[in-house]
Amino acid sequence: MNEKISPHFFHFLNDRSGSPRVLAQVIKGFSDLNITSHLHCSEHDGFLSDLRIGAGEVERHPLPYDYSSNKIILLLIFTWNQLVCFQRILFLREKNALIYVNTILPAGAIFAGWLRGFPVINHVHETSIKPKALKWLLMSCSKRFSTKLISVSNFLANEESLPKGKTSVIYNALPAGYLENGKSSDRHKLRETGNLHILMLCSLKDYKGIPEFLALAGSSPKHSFELVINSDEASIESYFEQKDPLPNIKVWPSQKDVRPFYQRADLVLNLSRPDQWVETFGLTAIEAMAYGLPVIVPPVGGIAEVVGHEKEGFHVDCRDTIELLRVIELLSRDPELYELYSSRAKERAADFSLQKLQQSIQAEAFKLFPNIGTHSRIYTNTELNSKVIN
Repeated sequence: MNEKISPHFFHFLNDRSGSPRVLAQVIKGFSDLNITSHLHCSEHDGFLSDLRIGAGEVERHPLPYDYSSNKIILLLIFTWNQLVCFQRILFLREKNALIYVNTILPAGAIFAGWLRGFPVINHVHETSIKPKALKWLLMSCSKRFSTKLISVSNFLANEESLPKGKTSVIYNALPAGYLENGKSSDRHKLRETGNLHILMLCSLKDYKGIPEFLALAGSSPKHSFELVINSDEASIESYFEQKDPLPNIKVWPSQKDVRPFYQRADLVLNLSRPDQWVETFGLTAIEAMAYGLPVIVPPVGGIAEVVGHEKEGFHVDCRDTIELLRVIELLSRDPELYELYSSRAKERAADFSLQKLQQSIQAEAFKLFPNIGTHSRIYTNTELNSKVIN
């Protein structure tokens, strides 16, 4: 009898940030193997909303998770969702259930999976969780009760001292089609004026470098700036109402498709403050590189591991405005140097294929089920290379 694994994926807040995007890619990989996945997440509009539903696809089990600016209410929501996850796993009847927990936040799912004896994979994305006591509790649960940990970078694995015996580093991947679109994109030629179109995509948080981005735009009037913020228009308007408007900057709310922004950009920035938010990977950096865009990123974290300094881009602390301006002017005044960085960026982006991510995750999952039949076996490299992944 050919059996299949039954993966149950747990993620709290479904939005259009990096971790739900990666989870959507993982789930689609299992769908390509005709495996039905069970998705437990909030009902917000996000990357996990775009998954198809049906046999061999995804069965949805909504979680009552939401965000609140009131810390007491948020704690109550957080605690209630832990109990919901715990209860759902406690009463699972499937023989070959795999508990796949995305981020360390759904700790109740990790603990319940361990308690029931199910294999538990925890995909660890973050390191900047506050308060520290909560982070310690969640990380301790992940290390102790997960069967397998997947880290998005060597930096994260080392920073959090993830147990080497059961931790694998698997880099995040580009969305489907990015490498192809990037290869066909040749619009990244400097304008005759030498002016750059500079892009940043981030959450609506000061520590993501929004004040620094605005200051940079104010200091560079000849360049144009675009800022895509993962939030709604009302929240963005409230944030900017006390700030002076700048004629050379355009601000956009959360977007389902950010490819048009990369197509018209010349340079992409990540200005996260190293002392407040350390980027464990940096999806926007590899997306930008797929389009042949040089990137400026923080000098620490997993994102610095992904982008080579003075290779595909530059490592610059967002607080060093003088250095940021120097790099921008360097690229804007030297078209040949810009094209060199653009070419290197495209080459580096090829290391982050969707196929590689899905193959690696599936390999880790099936290792936990050595007795599963051939329908759920790991595809060989030849088979995967010939398989069309949309």
